[in-house]
Amino acid sequence: MGVCGDKILILDDEEGLRYIVTEELRSIGYDAYGMSSKADGLEWISEHKPDLVITDINSPDLNGFEFLSLLRADAAISHTKVIVVSGLNVPDEVAEADGILDYLTKPYQLDVLLGVIKEALSN
Repeated sequence: MGVCGDKILILDDEEGLRYIVTEELRSIGYDAYGMSSKADGLEWISEHKPDLVITDINSPDLNGFEFLSLLRADAAISHTKVIVVSGLNVPDEVAEADGILDYLTKPYQLDVLLGVIKEALSN
């Protein structure tokens, strides 16, 4: 898979999963970063302008829907591409959320996530 160093932020409070996804993305050429806090993630997004954000729904500080609302409310970063992953089966709620490119239910296969990422970044 040819990759041109696209910048991706993984926001997930599951440390092991976040680490595995971040390292896999780095190993194939993505400029990947992982964080557990969505509030910190919003600051990071404002500063670093990633090409894509992968976020889960549940987290201790902000849930994914609150995060998306704050992201879309900030004109400087409102265009950021977002993929949602969750252990919850809430595809209808996610489909109604603003600006979601795709939704994967955990556990997901890494090759499926990579396909979704590739498609999201090609648009």
